[in-house]
Amino acid sequence: MLNTRQPPLAFVYDRHVTQATGMLQARMDACTAYLEAKGWTDGGRWLDVGDDALSDDRRAAFDAMLRNVHAAGAGVQRVVLVHDWDRLSRDGHACGLLTRRVLLLGAWVETTLGERRRADGSWIERARLNHAPITPWAPPCGRQAVAGSAAGAPACPSPGSAPHGTYQPKEITMRIEPVVYGGDDDKLPGRPWPLPPTPPSPDGPTPDGDGKHRK
Repeated sequence: MLNTRQPPLAFVYDRHVTQATGMLQARMDACTAYLEAKGWTDGGRWLDVGDDALSDDRRAAFDAMLRNVHAAGAGVQRVVLVHDWDRLSRDGHACGLLTRRVLLLGAWVETTLGERRRADGSWIERARLNHAPITPWAPPCGRQAVAGSAAGAPACPSPGSAPHGTYQPKEITMRIEPVVYGGDDDKLPGRPWPLPPTPPSPDGPTPDGDGKHRK
């Protein structure tokens, strides 16, 4: 029977390829701070390195961790803690398979962002940006209008007098001049230079109409 009064046992997992360990240490510190804030018991650290870290089907440390998760018993709340989902795999399908292996043992997976997936099908995951966020441009204090903005744009408010997000974004107008490249048809980038018109033959066109001199 599951003992819900006992703090969950957290198994911290990561993978690392390079010899530089600064980012790895930062992730480990974040995991430590997270599990301490949760009041979880530290069940150990498990790290795949080198080729194992790049592989999605050969994870020696991950397999050893799962054996320890299983050995802890179903009566203990068990969680695999990762800094983010990429610590399992950057490939979505492989990440799902590795997560499933944890869930089949009755444990759950959680990230330091508070995202989690449980065996009962419940999950919490934050939205991801596929590009850098766009921040509105704020004019410097004292300007009465934003260059390039529409007529009648509101004056720049004094600091603290307007809520965040009320500044008008600066409009940037760019004029792109066409660029013509010289080259042959089979070379990129570029397009052939326009050929000069063929001068008419003084003797008139040939029967083929190609404008060549008669001979």
